[in-house]
Amino acid sequence: MDTIAESEVVEMEVELQVYDKVSAAVDAAMERCANIVLCYDTPKDITESKSWIFQNLNKLNPLIKQAGKLGKAEALKFTRAMYGKEKDLLQKVAKQIEEKYAPIKLIEDASAKKKAEEEAKIKAEEERMEAERQAELEAREEAVRIEREKLEKEKEEIARVEREKAIAEEAKKKAEETSKQAAIDALVSFEEAKVAAENRRIADVQREKDKAAAEAAALSAHLASLEAKEKKLAEETEFRETERINNEAHRKDVNNKILETILGKCVSEASAKALICDMINGKVPNVTVNY
Repeated sequence: MDTIAESEVVEMEVELQVYDKVSAAVDAAMERCANIVLCYDTPKDITESKSWIFQNLNKLNPLIKQAGKLGKAEALKFTRAMYGKEKDLLQKVAKQIEEKYAPIKLIEDASAKKKAEEEAKIKAEEERMEAERQAELEAREEAVRIEREKLEKEKEEIARVEREKAIAEEAKKKAEETSKQAAIDALVSFEEAKVAAENRRIADVQREKDKAAAEAAALSAHLASLEAKEKKLAEETEFRETERINNEAHRKDVNNKILETILGKCVSEASAKALICDMINGKVPNVTVNY
């Protein structure tokens, strides 16, 4: 029994020789991992660290799996042993990948968080500006409403005055007619005085009519001025809205052009966008964004 077990162990060792080359490569990689400290301080450092991990660790996985396939094909009875060996080697590589990539993941997570915060800040600023614009528009509309109410009250007052003037004129007319008739009955000889009084009455009436016409003309001019102001306000509101939409599109186009330029010289899109936000917010000395 001992001889058979020893023979099986020897045969297993022979079968496992397919792993000798890849085992040596893994051991060498583990030794390099133990003797190297990767740097994650800058985007360039992160790129170089990723490259080192892929070149020295990830490329071992296909070699390990290929050796496993060869071993399984040569001796199925040692499959379990080979699986164990394969798992052990893969776990070694996975552990090193996890250890070496952990700082990169922390940096990437921090970058993503910073990007989200910057985007939220930009959105909040845009909403604040929009709220200010809306408040200004509502204030101007309220001013127009107040002016309209004032004008309506003025029109009502003018109408009231016109009615009172008409009543007073009618009373005056009746009084003049009564006086005229009495003068005719009593003083026929004073016809010239009557004609003079009538001329004065006509002149007074004409003056009142001229005054009323002047006031009506002033009211019409005021109404026309108010309508012109309302039309100008509507046109200005439409122009500002169109200008806002065009400015937003222009700013987006400028930002995209800056982003395209920076991406040619930076490591990641996130870093480029963060730099653009700093430029817009004036955090980069001696640099401005021209829209």
